[in-house]
Amino acid sequence: MEFLKSLNDIDLQETEEIIADTLGVEVFRQTIAGNVLCGSYCALSNQGGLVHPRTSVEDLDELSSLLQVPLVAGTINRGSDVIGAGIMVNDWIAFVGHDTTATEIAVCESIFKLQDRVPSNIVNGSLHAILSSSYLLIALSFRNARALDRRVVNSWFNLPILA
Repeated sequence: MEFLKSLNDIDLQETEEIIADTLGVEVFRQTIAGNVLCGSYCALSNQGGLVHPRTSVEDLDELSSLLQVPLVAGTINRGSDVIGAGIMVNDWIAFVGHDTTATEIAVCESIFKLQDRVPSNIVNGSLHAILSSSYLLIALSFRNARALDRRVVNSWFNLPILA
């Protein structure tokens, strides 16, 4: 058993080195509420982050200082602690599962600073080209993924409807 653990540690060290060299960033090995699958138990943007509800205050402070963004512990999709399965977020918009409560949405809007956000760094023409060039599939309901047609997406961004 100890031999297998050593092999896994070597693989992780090599992976960390590859990430650091390729992206030119410092790599930190971290868990969230004791879970090693960090991407499943948090959602992050440049504005803030939502993490597993059982994350300790010490871990929240440590992660927040490492990431240089404010963090809050919470849930998504009516109490689910698997944050990554219930929300997609960037600096301008978030999509959550249909079971997400109004309180959970309010927490997301607050921590990700989504009130009155507009994609100011994206030129409207580029955004229009991206959205009109293909159909988008957005999993608003992670149980029943629904395909959204171009007209629905265009109406979200107040773009003209293209034939």
